[in-house]
Formats: sequence, structure tokens, C-alpha cells
Amino acid sequence: MAAPPGGRGHGGPRPFFRELADELLGFARHHFRLSREDASGVSLRAHLQQLAKSTGQVPPALVGEHSLPEPLAHVWAWFCELSNARTPGAFAVASISYQDMEAWARLTGHRPTAAEVALLRELDAAFIASLRKE
Repeated sequence: MAAPPGGRGHGGPRPFFRELADELLGFARHHFRLSREDASGVSLRAHLQQLAKSTGQVPPALVGEHSLPEPLAHVWAWFCELSNARTPGAFAVASISYQDMEAWARLTGHRPTAAEVALLRELDAAFIASLRKE
């Protein structure tokens, strides 16, 4: 019996799904890095865009080495939706819990696979890690 697409079978996600997931995670980490704000509340993205505008050249740091993989664009959209509805933590940003995902899926009608839920968790971990970096 074959594992569902993107699902687990014989020890882990299928290689094609894992490659796409790694591409999405690279894209996400770059997005998170560009979205970080400095002490004045301006993001790195805004600084780099201003530099590009004033020089007429796009800084390499503005262009990531990873792109949003089309087959997983829906997972990125789901993550953005879940992250925007994130419950605030007492002293730090709270992780997106399985309960949060379950309620979101029930309310929106989305039916993520187990592999997609695992990828949402990886995206969330990358987001939380990006907030901790100085």
C-alpha cells in the first residue's frame, strides 16, 4: 500500500515533497530575515528596497536563493493565515499549537495532510527562531 502524496511511507516524507519543503523553508527564512525591523521600526526589506531605488541596482541580499515552490504555495498561505491569528504569549511569541491548527482547519474547511501539518510546524519553528536572532 502506497503512502498518500507527500505523506509518510517507509520512514519519512517522499523525497520530492522533502525537496519542495526544504525550498519553502529556505524561502520562509529569507522572508523572515527581510521582515525583521531595526530599532527604528524599519525592516531590512525596506532598507534594501530604498537602496535599490536610490542606486538603480537590486542588492543581492534582497533576492533570496530560494523561491516559493508553487506546489506548496498553499502551505505558505496557510502558515501566514495561522501566524496572523497567533495567540500572544506571556513573554514571547507563542508557537502555533495543534489545537490552533485544528480549530483553523475546522473553521476554514482546509484539510491539511499530516506532512503539511509537519511542514506548518517547521515553518513556525523557523519563524520563532528568526525572532530570537540578534
